[in-house]
Amino acid sequence: MKTTKRLWPFVLADNKLAAEYLEKQAAKGLVLEKFELWGFVASYKKEEPQMRSFCVDGFVGDKEEQGRYIRMAKDAGWQYVAEQPRHLFFISKENETPIPTQTDWREEYLQIRKSLWTTEMPVGIVLPGFLALFASIDPAGLLKMFIKSPEVWAIYAFGTISFVKAVLFYVKSSLAFRRNIPMKNGSWKAAVFWGYLRAVTGIAAFGCMIAYGISNAADGIGAGNWGEKAGLYVVILGMILYITTGVRSKSTDDLGRIVRYQDEKSKKIGNLGAILMMVGLIAYMWSGM
Repeated sequence: MKTTKRLWPFVLADNKLAAEYLEKQAAKGLVLEKFELWGFVASYKKEEPQMRSFCVDGFVGDKEEQGRYIRMAKDAGWQYVAEQPRHLFFISKENETPIPTQTDWREEYLQIRKSLWTTEMPVGIVLPGFLALFASIDPAGLLKMFIKSPEVWAIYAFGTISFVKAVLFYVKSSLAFRRNIPMKNGSWKAAVFWGYLRAVTGIAAFGCMIAYGISNAADGIGAGNWGEKAGLYVVILGMILYITTGVRSKSTDDLGRIVRYQDEKSKKIGNLGAILMMVGLIAYMWSGM
């Protein structure tokens, strides 16, 4: 069976638009199969064009709770197809439109809002906090850092896009609660544009970090700013640890969920990688001022 891989442009706040996008891809003969690299890459099966319905649900809970939710969706006519952190993807049989897994839009919005506080929101709050801290200490150094370091621009662009989308969802959903009317879906094409921009800035940030690290290493251990180099290397190590947990060998359980070998170990490694990236970024930015 032939497959094709593409960058995944949607975040959790775009769940309705993501479902619409997947349905249009299935109509072209590309049916979602799985996600790779922590959800940044989507793998599609190449099949005959078909009419399939998709459902993308925000979900916060452990594996057991998730299993109950997937079985409930299965009873309603949905088939589990893939997952990303804090949300699940379901697909229908061809030419079928099962009843929605979420029949109460208020509960659906609350579930997504809860999920956003464990994904996009923390990053969007922490990054501006760094800027405020450094600006209060050395405004000139902060400006110099942004001028000299394209990777910093890329990191902030990556985090800001996700954060802005999360904030917009909070605002729109709050207005929907107040008016007692579900919010209107936006344009999936616009979401794809911003999603690809987010993915490109993330890749650019990682590439700049790697290139800068190699360049500094080539200059010799004794040259340059030790604190800046150390912070950079810690960020790179954190990225490597975080990414490797997304490509570990894996299998599936009876529900079709991906079960990573030594799942708890993978989770700890991924969390360690995220912490190292944050600590290294602080050291890198602080020493570069």
